[in-house]
Amino acid sequence: MKRVSYSTGRFAEATLTPDGGGTFDIALGDTYTLSGGPEGMVYIKGSNAGFDFDRLLVSEYGFGSIAAYQVDSEGNPIADSRWTFLSGLSGAEGALIDPFTGDFLFSTFGGGNQVVAISGFQPPIPPPVPEPASWAMMIVGFGLAGADLRHGRLRTRTRFA
Repeated sequence: MKRVSYSTGRFAEATLTPDGGGTFDIALGDTYTLSGGPEGMVYIKGSNAGFDFDRLLVSEYGFGSIAAYQVDSEGNPIADSRWTFLSGLSGAEGALIDPFTGDFLFSTFGGGNQVVAISGFQPPIPPPVPEPASWAMMIVGFGLAGADLRHGRLRTRTRFA
């Protein structure tokens, strides 16, 4: 789990450990400092148009912008890779990738007070596509069930209360 703090700009890996009482203790690992008053973050795959590497998009409330950071193999931002993805906002807050459309959603506060949607990103989890072998097995199964019904080897029963 990753977390970021608006007031300190600290980005850290957070580890959850059961405390035995039904809740968890949170321990923070290595920290990185992000500028601009980070309010929200989302990961973007490098396979998206215009992105050469996997990136972390960060809503920067204080800068009124969305920044993009290249990430390392652990998903942590590489500080000197920051570039401005979007600017001229009034207090960018929050961050979300719509799991169905791939749209990047965030809000603004302090003049704009709106929800902004940026389209064109790939959905994070593509819908599963059955393999040809799965389709073949399903068709064979339906065919065998149909043949058994036709020849009377498989009977259907209906019960009424």
